[in-house]
Amino acid sequence: MYGSSDHLLSAVVVDETDLSSRKLQEFNQILMSLHKEKVKWSLSQIQEHLNELQSICVVLGLDFQHAATEVHASLTDSERRWNITNHTIERLSNTIQQLREVKLQRMQKLQDLATTMLLLWDLMDTPMEEQQLFQNVTCKIAASEEEINEPNILSEDCINHVAAEVARLEELKSSKMKELFLKKKLELGGYMQENSSDS
Repeated sequence: MYGSSDHLLSAVVVDETDLSSRKLQEFNQILMSLHKEKVKWSLSQIQEHLNELQSICVVLGLDFQHAATEVHASLTDSERRWNITNHTIERLSNTIQQLREVKLQRMQKLQDLATTMLLLWDLMDTPMEEQQLFQNVTCKIAASEEEINEPNILSEDCINHVAAEVARLEELKSSKMKELFLKKKLELGGYMQENSSDS
């Protein structure tokens, strides 16, 4: 589990009749080596998890310091005096998993909104200048989870901003449809009048 600890353990041949201080000292050194390896492994695990947590927080627009403190207060210590118990590592891992699920949900929502936006733009011949404002979103339509890593791209503010734009476009489409309907109705009314006066 901790790298080279297996070869240290396999080198231990226990002779129960030899309890000399030299032998006890040897066992002590082996135990210290195992402990150092476990600490080193735990620190690298926590560092790896904290890096991943920070990446996800950046994309989701969340406060990394707050998220880390929620797991354990020591994890924001700049001098790395972290609590390195298995419990802390497990809680960190669970937090990352929960945030990854949030990331996937928000990613799906953003991609759905971006797809609708493209359809509405096409339908209403939206000028390119307007489309450029949302290019960072529409270019992510077919992106995988790993490819979505821009800061705040999946923040609530960003998603709400895109949703508001889609709602505005829907409203505009509805308004234009009504205008078109009234225009056709008036044209048809004029045509009917013309026909009735001819007869």
